[in-house]
Amino acid sequence: MPDPDSAGKIQKIIRHLSEQFSSPSFTPHITLSSVPKRPVSEIKVKMKQLAEGVSSFRVTAKKPECGEAPFQRFSCEVTPATYFLDLSNNTDYLFGGNFGKKEFFHLSLLYGYTSCADIKNYMKRLGEFHNYNLYIQSLSLVYCQGSPQEWEIIHNETLL
Repeated sequence: MPDPDSAGKIQKIIRHLSEQFSSPSFTPHITLSSVPKRPVSEIKVKMKQLAEGVSSFRVTAKKPECGEAPFQRFSCEVTPATYFLDLSNNTDYLFGGNFGKKEFFHLSLLYGYTSCADIKNYMKRLGEFHNYNLYIQSLSLVYCQGSPQEWEIIHNETLL
């Protein structure tokens, strides 16, 4: 999860786009992995192990691009991906499977089915958002049931 200052700025953009295009709002995040169905208490222990010794780190959100609807409709790839790939591989190891993402770590700004042309025209008027630096300060477990505004953060592990 991004640091509070970055999350606040990104949340404003997400809300603005959500209102403009009648799409769901959501908490700024970068998806790292899914996890197997296990008791939450067990997942929390694994998350603590995953976060042990990991310092917060800086990433850069590149220029937003239109992508796959609905969940990557308008998003920014974040670089360097190596931090996320290491965490993803460690998640796989801790849970004993292939649960982590391996590519296109990104910060979503808009979910939905709005046309790319409409989004790009609107963003031209809104102003540029790219090469934005943010700090990743925590790992969160999110229960993704229902629509994005119904998703719930059920556990958070702060990085060093």
